[in-house]
Amino acid sequence: MGFRVAVVGAGFAGLEYARELARAGAEVTLYEEHDRVGYPEHCTGLVSGWVVEAIGPPARSSVVESYEGIEICGASDCVRLRVKGGLYKLDRILLEKLMLEEAMGSLDVRLSTRVEYVSEDGRVYSAGRAEDYDLVVIAEGLGGRLRRRLSIGLPASYRHLTGLNVEAPNSCEKASRAPRVVFDEKLAPGFFAWEIPLGHRCLYGAASTSPQSISWLLRLGGRAYGGPVLRGPPARRLWRGRVVVVGDAAGLNKPLTGGGLYPNTLAAVTAREQIEEGQEPIDALKASVERVAGILRRAYPLARLIHGNPGLVDCLARAVNGLQEGLEPVEYDDHASMAKEALSKPGLATRLSLRTLRHCGLPGS
Repeated sequence: MGFRVAVVGAGFAGLEYARELARAGAEVTLYEEHDRVGYPEHCTGLVSGWVVEAIGPPARSSVVESYEGIEICGASDCVRLRVKGGLYKLDRILLEKLMLEEAMGSLDVRLSTRVEYVSEDGRVYSAGRAEDYDLVVIAEGLGGRLRRRLSIGLPASYRHLTGLNVEAPNSCEKASRAPRVVFDEKLAPGFFAWEIPLGHRCLYGAASTSPQSISWLLRLGGRAYGGPVLRGPPARRLWRGRVVVVGDAAGLNKPLTGGGLYPNTLAAVTAREQIEEGQEPIDALKASVERVAGILRRAYPLARLIHGNPGLVDCLARAVNGLQEGLEPVEYDDHASMAKEALSKPGLATRLSLRTLRHCGLPGS
């Protein structure tokens, strides 16, 4: 098709957009300032079956464990939800390594190459020369600088959470076969903690605005890793001219959990499908990124409500567990839809009376 694309940054988002645009027929150059991908490791890597299938062989080969559902807990009560298509724990370092290996034959990959500047007309300055592209995708991560010169993506003032994972050499406390997320101000102020069973090991984690408040994780022993966690909302301006910003740099992360694999996979796959249907690549990418950002913005109020009122989770868990019949499997990727499906169970609305909600910690209830 003769359409030239530059992708700056070979983290998960950059790799996924590069792969999908190349599949759509674009000539893609992938720039990465480091000499390898997947580092530093900081993500938990819990995704849905849809994400695994959309990414393909690299994701399937990176599966560490699989689960039928998830437990959502407050400080004292939990509710177990079955998930459509199941959940999968991925080895994120292996995932990105395999994604790069798969793409090497179809991309011009330039590792150890730092991009100094990107202009809005699609010119990329690197290694003492400038090259022109029809589309530039900036996937530089939260701490990048290129997008800020164009006044797109998240600003330097964006306040992120700090997340920490510890892979401990012991089984999870509840001996559950399902991952657990726990909304408890004592464990993770302003966010939540998690436990993910890994056979005879357990991945414990938490995120908070205060790194010191989650230092209890380090006392568990085992391998520790972490980094920034974004909870939204996405940036308002996602492109300028021929340049589109994606991934953490754009805030394309699920507001409730901070996960970025699903939103960016969805946007990249949608863009590729639209290009294959005849839409111009730059228009297809702008439309798909904006569509996904809209989904995330609609989910943001729910996430903010739950993060600010963790007692609500206990209240809802008690109401749901009081039903005689279990809940139907829910969608995991779209949290607003997941909550709507879970709360649409016949009889639940009756249990969630105003009197009951007054004990949930909701302001003004």
